[in-house]
Amino acid sequence: MLGVIDRLPAGLTEIYFHPAMDIGGVPPAPSSQRETEVLASARVRDAIASRGIRLTTFGEVAGAK
Repeated sequence: MLGVIDRLPAGLTEIYFHPAMDIGGVPPAPSSQRETEVLASARVRDAIASRGIRLTTFGEVAGAK
């Protein structure tokens, strides 16, 4: 993810994830659990902040009110 963040072009870019945590019951796929770890990573947050990237939502981009 850090490499992707470093190469983002100017303008709007969509990156989507399917994060999940194991909270009991049927555990999610390991890849989904890893996505949660990546998204919660201080290194990823720092990379986003240092590049001046503004996170948004689909609703905001689509103009939903």
